[in-house]
Amino acid sequence: MDISALVIRLVFLLLPGALGTGLYWKLKGRTERKDWEDLLEVVIFSLLSYAIYGLIVKLINWKWNSDVQFTALQAFLNEKVSVRWEDILASSIIGLLLAFIAAYSYQFKAINKFGKLVRATTRFGEEDVWDFLHRSKQMRGAWVVVRDHKIGLYYSCWIQAFSDSGKERELLLREVNAYDNASAEWQYKTEVMYLSRKHDDLTIETWLNLNEQNGQPLNEGATPTTELGVQKTDTPKEK
Repeated sequence: MDISALVIRLVFLLLPGALGTGLYWKLKGRTERKDWEDLLEVVIFSLLSYAIYGLIVKLINWKWNSDVQFTALQAFLNEKVSVRWEDILASSIIGLLLAFIAAYSYQFKAINKFGKLVRATTRFGEEDVWDFLHRSKQMRGAWVVVRDHKIGLYYSCWIQAFSDSGKERELLLREVNAYDNASAEWQYKTEVMYLSRKHDDLTIETWLNLNEQNGQPLNEGATPTTELGVQKTDTPKEK
């Protein structure tokens, strides 16, 4: 078999994995990874999809004494075995379902929770602390202070959206009051602010207890004024 025919064959055989990983990345978000890691994930999704479909075919043949064909796994190793579109179509559907299962497992940190249960790990399961902070339940709609070290301001606000982990940190801030970082004097206010900075140009401060086992604030009766020196509801008068 020539190289071009082999490439086309592999593209078709890896289609379930490509669709599954594409949907999985869309659901969980993308982070910077090496090309071989992405390719490995595609291969794993493909093999799992074909394996599950193969088990389903065997079950159907055993249960109803039928003769449903399945040749996809053999086609990986033997160029004489034809690639059947029925196998690819059915396995692609399974690959998409696997993407939802994998995304659900990632979202709820199923593997890490099981690892902690058997004391195999203490890792929290997010890509990094940036993800851990923003995906904590207590951070949803919580009032925070974002310090912008690049221009010497800090913002009293809440965070509506955040970027995936990467070189640039992107934040969408709402109900923003900007203050001078040195004097704490109020500068201006805006309803919406988009902020893009390098990872070491931002500091996020909060008075919440981010322990996932305790959903209550660290000091339940505390106010933003006592904890951070800024007001949540009172808007400064314009100069």
